[in-house]
Amino acid sequence: TYHPTVAEALAGTGALVNGFENMTDPQTVFIRVENTATGCVNTNNIASLELSVEPIPTATAPATYELCATDASDPNTAVFDLTSLDAEIIAGQLNMAVSYYETAMDADSDINAIANATTYVNTSNPQTLYARVRQTITGCLSDPVLVTLQVNALPVFTLPADDILCVDADTGTTTDGPMIGVDLGAGYSYSWTTPNGTANSPTVAVTTAGTYTLTITDNNFTTSCIYSDSVTYQASSAPSVLDIQITTPAFASSHNVIATASGGSGVYEYQLDDGDWQETGEFLDLAPGEHTITVRDTNGCGELIRGFELIDYMKFFTPNGDEYHPTWNIIGLRNQPGAKIYIFDRYGKLLKQISPAGPGWDGTYNGSPMPSQDYWFRVEYVDPFDGTPKEFINHFTLKR
Repeated sequence: TYHPTVAEALAGTGALVNGFENMTDPQTVFIRVENTATGCVNTNNIASLELSVEPIPTATAPATYELCATDASDPNTAVFDLTSLDAEIIAGQLNMAVSYYETAMDADSDINAIANATTYVNTSNPQTLYARVRQTITGCLSDPVLVTLQVNALPVFTLPADDILCVDADTGTTTDGPMIGVDLGAGYSYSWTTPNGTANSPTVAVTTAGTYTLTITDNNFTTSCIYSDSVTYQASSAPSVLDIQITTPAFASSHNVIATASGGSGVYEYQLDDGDWQETGEFLDLAPGEHTITVRDTNGCGELIRGFELIDYMKFFTPNGDEYHPTWNIIGLRNQPGAKIYIFDRYGKLLKQISPAGPGWDGTYNGSPMPSQDYWFRVEYVDPFDGTPKEFINHFTLKR
């Protein structure tokens, strides 16, 4: 039995009944243990028990718990650490713990408390939960308070897809690049990182190849949600140099060239005259005379054209007034006006000296037509194959 004093415990009087209400806080009561069969009591072992009354805990409703959406594709969902609200709800009370519930019924009955309070994913937006404070010594519970969860959407936007930027082959820049970015209106701030530095404007001009990253902050909410997107531009340009190397000597039986583009940043393909485009700059078995090679950027960023001549001679000509091969000359020497061409009859008599830049020989000597037969020539020129002065002698046929 329990007694308010030692004396009463020894005497077995004044036993406390169930429903005893303490008189002081704390209050000590004394315990009498009696053998009910013999009535014996150990008066040397009267135990004591201190009774203490703990206050009923209270719960303070926290401010709305706001987070930014976890994913741009789901603007209404976030992962909440509900335990971050514990201090605000407990408000300085000692020996307290907080439990969270999804429904008022669960909170009132103290059942189905949320187990994953540190990684709780909301099920609606906004969402109301319920919290109760528990005294860890007594287990006493506070009345429930409301907990409001609010998910703020990210300021989602999309920059253009990665692309090619046509730039100047020498400077690596362009003055014709696109403007990129987005203006979401008031309450947003902008931060760019670009190959040219940083900027704080909604849009920027693309002038240099590289990665452009825009981060937008939504300042309309205390959460200041941010979202970033990037676009990468790859530089491409026409070459600044087109080198054409003639790989066969003048007057060869066949003529070959190799064209090499350089000085740009693109992927190139080559075209001889009006022929098909090809990936390499090697062209074989070309006819003598004037040609052009065009190299272009496969991304559409420009082209470069260069002409060249392949040197050979006409095997025959027909000066008979029908405008078909009316004169004879060396083919492909127009760019060497200083070259000298001498024409002889079969006996070695000089009939004519002509210029490769002129109209050629019309088949006459002192105004008189020469007969149909073979004639000889000697040409003094610079061979583009190796850049050395050379002389070439051979013969051709005059046909009437």
